[in-house]
Amino acid sequence: MKMFIPLFFIFTFVFAFAQSINISEKTEKMSVGKVNCLVFNIPYASKDDIVEGWKDLMKKAKAKVSGKDEIFADNATFTEISANTIDFYFRLEKDNDNTYTAIVAMDLGGAFLNSKDHTQGYNAAKNMLLSFAKGLATNALKKQIKDQESRISKLKDSQSDLEKENRKLQKEIEECESTIKENKEKISSNEKEIKTIGDQINKENEILEELNKTLKKIQ
Repeated sequence: MKMFIPLFFIFTFVFAFAQSINISEKTEKMSVGKVNCLVFNIPYASKDDIVEGWKDLMKKAKAKVSGKDEIFADNATFTEISANTIDFYFRLEKDNDNTYTAIVAMDLGGAFLNSKDHTQGYNAAKNMLLSFAKGLATNALKKQIKDQESRISKLKDSQSDLEKENRKLQKEIEECESTIKENKEKISSNEKEIKTIGDQINKENEILEELNKTLKKIQ
């Protein structure tokens, strides 16, 4: 089986994996209204992996997690962001390419985290979210690399099997060619012997005819 992969597909595949993670501050509409949020992309990871990863992160921060389309984490503890517990509001948007955009609002208790009023906490939150996104992207890429290595390994096994089969077929061809050569030589030898015997039969028939003629004369 021949496999042909167009160069266009290869280049598209490679460039698709050149994405970087960017975090920005925006006002977004959440369930609590339009509030200040941190918005960042998470490349390569699936929606299920992102959601599961986020819930795990919030649960490790001792938060009570609920919600589906928008995930609410009640009273999460991130002391590097705020001395108080934080209420997180998290939702995902699907981008056109192999990326999801995460939108996170953090209620510090009367105010939502923003770079102007909470510089230190904002920077700590950015670092936490960047680490979260990188971890998911890294794990997703490692899985894709493992899957790709598995595909290559299977292709190599198929190639090896075909090469082994070709060697077997080539050996059979050589054996057949040797048998054909021997048979041709045997046929040639037999044909010569057939001619010799035919000549001998003719001579014997001549003797037989003479004997019959002699017999008739005696009778």
